[in-house]
Amino acid sequence: MAQTIAFWLVLGLAGFAWALAVQMRIVVAKVLRLAVRAEYPDLHDNDVRAIVRASVSAAEGQGLPQGLQDVHAWLRSTHGRAVGHLGRARRASLLLLPVIAVILVIGRAGLGVI
Repeated sequence: MAQTIAFWLVLGLAGFAWALAVQMRIVVAKVLRLAVRAEYPDLHDNDVRAIVRASVSAAEGQGLPQGLQDVHAWLRSTHGRAVGHLGRARRASLLLLPVIAVILVIGRAGLGVI
């Protein structure tokens, strides 16, 4: 009985953490897009999305045109903490899915609670 409770508690916490990371990704990306649009209203929506996406990638905006690299530098210098939060939320949402799968396998094969 204690194993069953512990399993569902751990699975619930991992699922909640994943949902929170996904929500944080959505909200922070939306806020960063709004910040870029407020500062540079003449940019196209696809350019704004590319700038926000490049701000959290390891390439640091290498593939962006020169005009967009300036906006990218502005975003990273002005909203650096939000960009960092977006990167952490991205990593967490991607890493928690295999963790949840491992928890399910352990519950099924190891503990027999599913």
